[in-house]
Amino acid sequence: MRDPRQVEVVPINHPKGCRSYVIVDPASREACVVDPLLDHVKEILEAASARRAQVRYVVDTHSHGDHLSGAAALRERLSCEVVMHPEAQSEVATLRPQDGEVLPFGEAGLRIWHAPGNSADGLVLEAPGALFTGDVLLIGSMGLKDAPGGDPCEHFDTLRRLFAGRPEGTVIHPGHDDMGRHLSTLKAERRGNRWLREEDFDVFRQRWDTDPRRVGKEAPEFLEANRVGVQRVPKDLAPALGLLDAARATEARLKGEVEIEGAAESVEAARPAVQSGLSALMSVLGLGTVIGWLLGVLFLPVFHAISLVCGAVLLGVGLFGGDVRRRRKGAPDDLYYLGPSKNRPSG
Repeated sequence: MRDPRQVEVVPINHPKGCRSYVIVDPASREACVVDPLLDHVKEILEAASARRAQVRYVVDTHSHGDHLSGAAALRERLSCEVVMHPEAQSEVATLRPQDGEVLPFGEAGLRIWHAPGNSADGLVLEAPGALFTGDVLLIGSMGLKDAPGGDPCEHFDTLRRLFAGRPEGTVIHPGHDDMGRHLSTLKAERRGNRWLREEDFDVFRQRWDTDPRRVGKEAPEFLEANRVGVQRVPKDLAPALGLLDAARATEARLKGEVEIEGAAESVEAARPAVQSGLSALMSVLGLGTVIGWLLGVLFLPVFHAISLVCGAVLLGVGLFGGDVRRRRKGAPDDLYYLGPSKNRPSG
């Protein structure tokens, strides 16, 4: 199937599943950034610079209650417009388009659709051949209860209003995906996403009410920080939800805040220290195993107990580490996906 997109889309993928995008018009070299994460501002700037594109808009598809937005930092650096819903509680937004309004961008423009449901101030951004759906529609699922104010009736109506009647090849770029993907197609979602397939509102409402996802306890702090526009990571929010890794969370607690510039280098520099600590533990336990075995052979068999204890600890560490990796890599139960389309465009 031919890729219908008439813009270049650069995904910025967070390890925890959050997705940001840099949209570049190939003719005008104008760029639009969708749902930037604060700790990915550097990567976003580099993506635009590498394509010699000028960022004209930053679009936050809703008031984020689960991570910090980089909209304020980008506006400060680039003097670009920050686009949000008219009802969004924000001191950062500079442009609040009406439902269906087209933003000047290249030849075709970018159309903004109001999309309440997951939040009252949801937006969907339409570029030629593609939809940037925020939390309204995910791959195999949809966003739910990441901030107060969600409404199942509005969400049900939004899904039908915005996605019915569109070409099946339309590319879907969601705001989150915990299965490692940053795009799907409308055809794949109509087939595999049970939230989008559901035509009975009573069933939809029952699933909404019984869904295990809940508003995070940090949501009020995230919402307030995003409302006023932060350019550094506040100490209290740095470790929240694992959106920053352990090295950066520790740095945040020590300094009180984390500078965005150069943050990626600090993460890489911190990782060898963590790895060396594990290596040291393994070395000590391994040495204890060897010493216990030698003492048992040369003197008394009772010394073999040292080898037994060290070996048991090594085995436990290995099994625990493997279990943690599996839980981090595995798809959560709330992603009701029946399989990707074989004809999805790549990139």
